[in-house]
Amino acid sequence: MQADHFGFIGYVYVVLESARKVVPEVEKVDFLVESNGDVTKNLQYFYSAIPAFLTSIGKQDLIPLVGEIIPGGKDRSPLQAADVFCWHARRGTENSLAGNDFARWEGFLENKKYCLANFPKEAILELAEDADKLDKSASAQSSP
Repeated sequence: MQADHFGFIGYVYVVLESARKVVPEVEKVDFLVESNGDVTKNLQYFYSAIPAFLTSIGKQDLIPLVGEIIPGGKDRSPLQAADVFCWHARRGTENSLAGNDFARWEGFLENKKYCLANFPKEAILELAEDADKLDKSASAQSSP
């Protein structure tokens, strides 16, 4: 399991929790991901485990919100918007934005009230343990 997979699982959790709080009438939350061969296949695999993960952290109430994972190209507006946000987020946390880019980042921060969830520490520890088990299992299988 790579760090991106932890990030993805955490992202899904935070989005589901935030959607429930901000838009109580939400029925499903779909996730668009960039079509990117094996990376997309891995994300789809981890996404299929989201209900089990939510159950393991006592958040079964979020399972009905789990929608589809939809691969798409960068020509799709939602993926372009996510790219722009992530670019600003990375540089904003590095304090390397200036001018219009900094002004856009400040606008994003003004709307952070919509992210109302924190990734539970217990979930992070459980994911780390699972990743360690997967790494050890993969190492054992590749040993002669």
